[in-house]
Amino acid sequence: MADNKTPGFNSRLLPEADPTSLGGPVDFDVNGLGRRLPRTEAPEGWIKRIERRRQGRVWVGYFHVWTTNEDGRRVRRKKEKTLGPASMPKHEAQSKLAGYIEEYTGRIAKQGTSIDTFADLWKAFSAVRSGRWSKKTREDLRYLFAKHVLPSLGTQPPREVSLTSLQLLLNRMAEDE
Repeated sequence: MADNKTPGFNSRLLPEADPTSLGGPVDFDVNGLGRRLPRTEAPEGWIKRIERRRQGRVWVGYFHVWTTNEDGRRVRRKKEKTLGPASMPKHEAQSKLAGYIEEYTGRIAKQGTSIDTFADLWKAFSAVRSGRWSKKTREDLRYLFAKHVLPSLGTQPPREVSLTSLQLLLNRMAEDE
């Protein structure tokens, strides 16, 4: 009677499949299917032209940020930012929103162009990392790169920046101080 026992639905417990058949049943997690889509970590946002009582017609930018609540669950929060008067062109309002999202989240909202120069690399790196820096470190690094590094290395492609050019830059900076 034990030979007629039907195994549970677990592919490890099933008897060997007949080689002429299509194979045994597939064991997969159905909870992973359905409405769940991957969450974007770098929000792009959207803008609307609305009427505000004191300001008149203005551009308002909206975006979502994923945060972790007290329970440890991921929660989506909607943020908004007034970008300026409605007389401003839409593309300017969108670029203002992208800049604000970069500053708020520390991530680039939409990277449409490739990194061609060392200045582009610095801009992308600082947008990603500046959220973890203290205010003083952020100010110091932006000053140092704007005054010393980008004027001498900013136009070079990142792959062409060598140790020699970096050492020459450090030597010049030491002489200036």
